[in-house]
Amino acid sequence: MTGEKDEYTPRERGLLIGNRWAGDMRRAGARAVDHEGLVRDPLVEAAKETPVLGVDTRDLIMVEGGMRERLDASEDPDAESAFWAGFRDGVRAYLVVVEVGGGAN
Repeated sequence: MTGEKDEYTPRERGLLIGNRWAGDMRRAGARAVDHEGLVRDPLVEAAKETPVLGVDTRDLIMVEGGMRERLDASEDPDAESAFWAGFRDGVRAYLVVVEVGGGAN
C-alpha cells in the first residue's frame, strides 16, 4: 500500500469484493461441508446477517487486494465491521441480480 487515501470506503470495497467473490464461487461450483457433514451453499452462508465463512476463506479475502493493510491503516475503528457488512451485501446483491433476476431493466 502506498499511503495514498483509498478511493473506496471499507463498506464500498466490501461490496465490490463480496460481489466478485460470489461470482467466482458460483462459477467454480463451490460447495461447503459443515461440521455435521451437510453440504451448504457458500453464497447463502456468506449472505447471512453474520456471514459464515471459514477461517481460510476470511484470510484469503483479507490478503486479496491488500484488505488487511487497508483496514489496519484506517483510522475508523469500525472499518473491519463495515467491510464485512459490505461483503455480505455484495454477496446478497449477486444472489438477487444474477440468480433471482432482480436486475434493473
